[in-house]
Amino acid sequence: MTAVIGALGVAAALTVGAARAQTTADQAPSKVTTDTVVTALEAEAAVLHAFPDVLAARAAIEAAEGELRAARLLPDPLLELGSVRTTARTGTAATTEPAGALEWEVPLPWSYRPGKELAARNVEAAGAALARATLAVHARVRALVVELAGAQERIEILAAQRALTADLGSLIALRVSLGESRELERLRTEVELARIDRALALARAEAKALVATLRHLSGDRLPDRFRLEGKLSLSVATPTSEELLARALSENPLLAERRAERDAAAAALRLARGQRSPTLVSRIEQSHDLDTRSQGFSVGLRVPLWNANRGGIAAATARLRQAEASLESARREVAGAIASDASRLRGAREAAQLLEKSALRAARSAQEIADFSYRQGETSLLEALDVRRSFQAVVLEELEARRDLHLIRTELEGLGAWPLEPLPVTANGGPAPDGSPAPATQPTTHNEEIPQ
Repeated sequence: MTAVIGALGVAAALTVGAARAQTTADQAPSKVTTDTVVTALEAEAAVLHAFPDVLAARAAIEAAEGELRAARLLPDPLLELGSVRTTARTGTAATTEPAGALEWEVPLPWSYRPGKELAARNVEAAGAALARATLAVHARVRALVVELAGAQERIEILAAQRALTADLGSLIALRVSLGESRELERLRTEVELARIDRALALARAEAKALVATLRHLSGDRLPDRFRLEGKLSLSVATPTSEELLARALSENPLLAERRAERDAAAAALRLARGQRSPTLVSRIEQSHDLDTRSQGFSVGLRVPLWNANRGGIAAATARLRQAEASLESARREVAGAIASDASRLRGAREAAQLLEKSALRAARSAQEIADFSYRQGETSLLEALDVRRSFQAVVLEELEARRDLHLIRTELEGLGAWPLEPLPVTANGGPAPDGSPAPATQPTTHNEEIPQ
């Protein structure tokens, strides 16, 4: 009989508490804000469009192509125009007649071809630098998008936890007023609400900061307020480190840039060696006076007696060694980063799957048992609240595991070890905050409570 009366009292408290919570929610000031829904692909494209680093790399390609066109041109001839003044030995008669000469330095193969090759290698290096800049910007933006998606889902989880805690707090306050609970329980509920409000405020501030960062990086192409569509998916493949390394060695733009710089340094060394060789110079000249006309043709060699370009050759040799060392250093750094990221990727995926298959199921079962026990009057409200809070903590841990999984995947994309693909998102992402199936994401309009 006592258990029945206790259950009836709890049911009445539930009804009154829910009504009071609804009345408080209706009377509380709120503002309705409309956020533009943006997909992850749209956000990334808005930032990558006309990004300064990418534009600078494209300008460097244009400059290198201009140098290549200049290297393909033959040297211009030298035209000399003058006059010849002739004075007779036996008299004062003097005559002035025009004279001219044409001189042309003939480009020889050992200096002309290496110059063109050096310019061509510089174009390749500039193209690799563009690919590296584009990939670096993409990886940076992808990481921000992943962080924003995780922050949005964290807000939803904490908001659901706060709503439930506020309802339980109102019920405890009612029971305290009826003398069925202690004042200590109400104070503990207020402390729990304050803790959740703090975490929720931090999550909202983080989301706003990420939105502002993406908007500024896009050059204000993104709206002032927007929300990403979908949630981070758990379906991320885990290739082996050997597969990732093999792809990175062929696709990594930093390695491609270092290889092009090494080839350019080798071409510069061949050019420096060719400049110490003799240069062929041809000359045609013509002059005439009143009685005679003279024409001449000569071919000369500029012999490098004192300037054999020894300094230039030594500098080019040192730059070649520097480029080879930079290439080897980049290879080792990429291999080490891929080995580390591959291990972290496997660990993050195993952790996320373990949380989803074991911890989440156990926490959900404990929550169902605690709710049933609470409805039967066999446990206190605070015990039910503790179990619910434990479930929400596990949900947040699972979210962090999925976020880490996508951040590691983004790092591998930046290394060229992972193909550039759209960010895998789903309508539901991970488990629902309250343990029930999550509805489809349609975050176009939402009510944002103003904390009292």
